[in-house]
Amino acid sequence: MASFVGTVRSFNPHKGWGFIECAEAGSDVFLLKNDLNSFGVSKGDQVSFSVTQSDKGARAANVKVLTVGPDGQQSFFGELKSFNPSKGFGFISSPASESIFGKDCFVLSSEFGDHYPEQGMHVQFKAKVGERGPVASEVRVLDPPGGGYGGGKGYGGKGFPMMPFMPFGGKGFGGGKGFDFGGKGFGGKGFGGFDGGKGGNWSSNPKEEDVFFGTLKAVNSERGFGHVASDAITKMYGRDMFAHKTSIDEAHVSLGQSVSFNISDGPKGPHAVNIKAFDPESCGMVFVGQVKVFNDTKGWGFIESPAAKPIFMSDVFLHKNELNGKTVAAGDQVSFTVDMSTGRASAKNVSTGAGGRIGPN
Repeated sequence: MASFVGTVRSFNPHKGWGFIECAEAGSDVFLLKNDLNSFGVSKGDQVSFSVTQSDKGARAANVKVLTVGPDGQQSFFGELKSFNPSKGFGFISSPASESIFGKDCFVLSSEFGDHYPEQGMHVQFKAKVGERGPVASEVRVLDPPGGGYGGGKGYGGKGFPMMPFMPFGGKGFGGGKGFDFGGKGFGGKGFGGFDGGKGGNWSSNPKEEDVFFGTLKAVNSERGFGHVASDAITKMYGRDMFAHKTSIDEAHVSLGQSVSFNISDGPKGPHAVNIKAFDPESCGMVFVGQVKVFNDTKGWGFIESPAAKPIFMSDVFLHKNELNGKTVAAGDQVSFTVDMSTGRASAKNVSTGAGGRIGPN
């Protein structure tokens, strides 16, 4: 099989794929993270490779990274194997780095930036030999594990369904089997990539206006950050949501308190913003509203309620399982309570027609 040398034109470590530019190969060649054997690449790196043909075009195989930094360091993909928060250090495992150094790489907590080091998180990093063995640096957290394109399963099951010039297929965007409306999507403005096939899950591509609910779990005053626990966030990202201490302080909330928040995607990953105290007893009220949109085929939609929206700051999700076999259409009046156990505002105890009341249940 012919071998080529090319330059990485683009590579997104979060999504796990990119392209190699090589005139001899005849066209840009698709590069998949799985074919890097745990070595990392960045735009401009030189690689040697062979080419295989798939039904979607040329794909790189037998890839070897030729570029080494001026300090002799290479880039690797790995996993935080262990971490001791009281001592502030841990170890990263990577088949590629182990093949060079013979052991796991020592890493300090300061290398994780805004992210709280958690065992099992996926990272890209560089490493060099220190006085006591290999030491990791320039750590880049790649979580959410299982999120993003194809749920971390490469091709998503069929072909290259996650590539930007192809329709979503296989297990689709966000690793779900449902419907990532995004963009303008269902109801005109989309609903943050809701996965209708799972009856309440959300993809790992939320919009900044999407509202989540959870509990302030931890605050590290010395390092200036904390974490919010939320079932919706755990399902999307596999972990708690990072929050800057300034956002926590501005909300005047304390540990264990219920909060609402949005998600913003910053330079170092998603984090909680617009944090506000939330009274969970609001879920014990009965609200009246109108069905804003409902898709019979998908089995879900949203309720618009003037009384509920100031509390939950969003329309309320409605699933067909809460209708007791009845059907609804846009404009129908319903009464309901709100369930926050999933981390999102979802309608429960739904009654169709007039007669709902507002007040304690």
